[in-house]
Amino acid sequence: MAKEKIITISTRLGQRQVSLDRALRFPRGLIGHPEKHDFALLRIHRDTPFMVLQSLEDEKFGLMVADPYTLMEEYDLTISDAEQSLLRAHGPEQITVLLTVTIPPGRPEETCLNLSGPLVLNHEARLGLQSPQADLRGKPAKFFFLCREPADASPAAASTAISTGISTEIDTRISTRISTRISKDAA
Repeated sequence: MAKEKIITISTRLGQRQVSLDRALRFPRGLIGHPEKHDFALLRIHRDTPFMVLQSLEDEKFGLMVADPYTLMEEYDLTISDAEQSLLRAHGPEQITVLLTVTIPPGRPEETCLNLSGPLVLNHEARLGLQSPQADLRGKPAKFFFLCREPADASPAAASTAISTGISTEIDTRISTRISTRISKDAA
């Protein structure tokens, strides 16, 4: 059994140790940052749904992200066949969805989730991509959630599931929604 390789990276959260076995690879990079491919998903705190998708190539580049299903009642997305292939995803149980979070400086009441550019991860293959959503069916491109009650899912459980890649802890609503969506698109 090979020894796990751990590196120490500098982030806005301070020094963090990251296992390279747990790194996420974004083959196409991110929208606006196609040169950034390797990331680590860092928990901010164990009791929050927020995490940082930290670049392993640029310590100054990290995006706050969250599982949409811990903050909203529903969020539908479409994953194309080409995206499924790139992710090497064979079923919805391999997929985790994250949204980028924007918190304007000094205005936390204006915090919002970007619904139009979700990050889709295959937590088993450790692959990810950003999947622009052209059809939001009349919904806004951003969701301001601080004024709303979070969904029934436990933020701590969702954060644990995403950061450890244990799909059994992910709320079954996620797999059901994605499965339904993938099935409809394949038909």
